[in-house]
Amino acid sequence: MQTFPEKIAIIPLTTAARELADKIRHGLGKSGWNLNGVEIISAKPGIRAVMGQAWNGFDGLVCIMATGIAVRSISPLLQDKWKDPAVVVVSQDGKFAIPILSGHLGGANELARRIAGITGGQAVITTASDVAGKTAIDIWLKGLGLKIHHQRGILTRLMMRLVERGSLRIFSSLPLPPLPPDIQQCNRVEQADMIITHENRYDTVNSEDTLILHPPVIAIGIGCNRGTEEKQIEDAIVQGLLDAGISIGSLFRAGSIDLKSDEPGLIATCRRHNIELQFFSADELNQAAGREPRIKRSDAVFRATGAVAVCEPAAILAANSGKLIMEKRIWRDVTVAAALDASPWWGQGRETWSC
Repeated sequence: MQTFPEKIAIIPLTTAARELADKIRHGLGKSGWNLNGVEIISAKPGIRAVMGQAWNGFDGLVCIMATGIAVRSISPLLQDKWKDPAVVVVSQDGKFAIPILSGHLGGANELARRIAGITGGQAVITTASDVAGKTAIDIWLKGLGLKIHHQRGILTRLMMRLVERGSLRIFSSLPLPPLPPDIQQCNRVEQADMIITHENRYDTVNSEDTLILHPPVIAIGIGCNRGTEEKQIEDAIVQGLLDAGISIGSLFRAGSIDLKSDEPGLIATCRRHNIELQFFSADELNQAAGREPRIKRSDAVFRATGAVAVCEPAAILAANSGKLIMEKRIWRDVTVAAALDASPWWGQGRETWSC
């Protein structure tokens, strides 16, 4: 999987460079790229000021200028590889396109290749995995939709380990997609360079050397009293999953009864943490409850909603008829349950809980 910036700023430093900028923009358009997302920006106000303005407004910068000028201009703006835009330096004659920042995740390598194709030049790729012909781990993980467990610094060390050793070992508590030839599945956690799991019991295993990855496989069901505050709902979700040994990094969806489709606290919680929220009718919840004998039925809930239960069947339905792995947990105004989606999780484009 290759990534590519969606909004690109082309910044030419000279008049001659402006001609090349027009050629690059036109060439991207001919290749099917939406030219509304490609803008040529004059450097006349001053390269540092222009770079600063473009840094947050675009996810790709094409700098037609000397590499040294570009490096000095962006150095005060650098954050990390997860946030910085792709930056490609192009020589004024178009002979060289050099990705200098966010080569993998930002898409600078691919952008450089496309620019070289337009100008008839050469893309100068220096990222170690590309040079060695190895899997770009960061792009591979992103394509699968895996979430890194607060250990982003380990990723760089793993990529160097892959280049030096030739392969990496991966342990998973869930089925895996087909693996690249240099990524090998192992059956022992202590041998793994990477661990894929929806559980939080591995979160401290070899924390300096092993990358913990959470797939988007957990859906929760939520029941709440009318007017329950966002903070109460959020606390119940976090504490419930923690107590059940489930990583909140794997949470991708929430479900509830359709009577709660206008519940402000519930909607705000899911929106703030970027998880999808689905609503189900009483009939749908009752059908799901009928297929799971562990679900606790409530006469009070049935009288109020027409459903024999809410949070447990809502979790199952939100998990695409998945397996109930956390039975109902009760707080004063909130109930929460969780289910595991057993369908293939990779490449689904699911957003997971944002902390």
